[in-house]
Amino acid sequence: MSQPPAPDPWKHALVNFGQRLRKLRLGGDFTLEALAKEIGSSKSTLSELERGSGSLPPARDTVTRYIDRCLRKLSAGKAVPREFRQSLLADYQRLVDLHEIVADAQKKEREAGRRLPSPTTTSTTPVQLADVLRAPVGRTAAARIAAENPVVPQEAQAVVFASDALSYQAFAGLCTGTAEGPEIRGTVFEHAVLGSWRVWLAQIGSGGPSEALHLERAAVHLDARVMLLVGQAVSVGAARSGDVVVADYVYDYEAGNDTDNGLLACIKTAAPSYRLIQRAQQVARRGFWAPRGDTVPRALIGPIAAGNKTVTGRQSATRRWIDEHCGDALAIDLGGHGFLHSAYADPHVDALVVRGIRAVVGETSEEECHVAASNAAAFTAALLTSIPPA
Repeated sequence: MSQPPAPDPWKHALVNFGQRLRKLRLGGDFTLEALAKEIGSSKSTLSELERGSGSLPPARDTVTRYIDRCLRKLSAGKAVPREFRQSLLADYQRLVDLHEIVADAQKKEREAGRRLPSPTTTSTTPVQLADVLRAPVGRTAAARIAAENPVVPQEAQAVVFASDALSYQAFAGLCTGTAEGPEIRGTVFEHAVLGSWRVWLAQIGSGGPSEALHLERAAVHLDARVMLLVGQAVSVGAARSGDVVVADYVYDYEAGNDTDNGLLACIKTAAPSYRLIQRAQQVARRGFWAPRGDTVPRALIGPIAAGNKTVTGRQSATRRWIDEHCGDALAIDLGGHGFLHSAYADPHVDALVVRGIRAVVGETSEEECHVAASNAAAFTAALLTSIPPA
């Protein structure tokens, strides 16, 4: 039985680069026709570029004009994030270098009477570069490729948004190699490593459209498919102080119709990624994430009610409204609905909301805030490291 052809690192890198460019174009709300016209190219050329179907690296001038035009539209009159443009152009240069390396290795293999997978092979199977070439010369080429052109799979990058400083500090404390990252439209990110994951961290506050806005920006500018919102919430259900609630649905409790007969509820819901909920359930069942002490916190999977109000009264009008129309909610949140709704609009993003319970409504202490933030960060870290990075 004949063996299947070995996967090709050049083709895999070309396809990944094209996918990244396509995501940039869609973020700028360009059609292929419109972008081709503006940069003096053709629809077929850009389509081939995005599909990664060419036999050679795309023309540098075309790539540069493609990137710059999309970034100008995305910037909306503000400064284009220099780091993002540099990252894209660096990826292109690595692509060019990688093609030369593989072609050179192929030539050496032919001279030695062996045959390497061609740089024009159509396989797009994601593989580790070091596994591509099997013969002695091939292994040398693969090692050189891996050393000179490090590739982090897209799935191995995640963005963690913290709603407050305590949650940010708690999660950052579980990572290593924390360093300053890019500034994207005013939002400052830090870069860190958690296990085999590259993590981008940002503190964004809570409430209003903030969470949705930041998710959209990160989806365009950072090459990550996993987006996590971590922070604190207050309990209105079975959750107790110190527990962690992972939202399987988030209710927008403020949605309604204001009529002559009063406000009629029109509750909207937003759901997280099914994949991440499955992982969260697994982590919750195993319980290894939880710090040990006199009281072991629980991880609960259930609905959260979200709006723009900070609810501090047990008998407040908002609390009674939530009890009546979101009766199964475990906690009250700020911003979670907008975050998940924004992720719903992007099929390439997996999103999840994780909240540490700091107190029941109307009762808050500084110690409970620290515990809630620490537990939410611990669960989020355990969840992320449970996901295979590739």
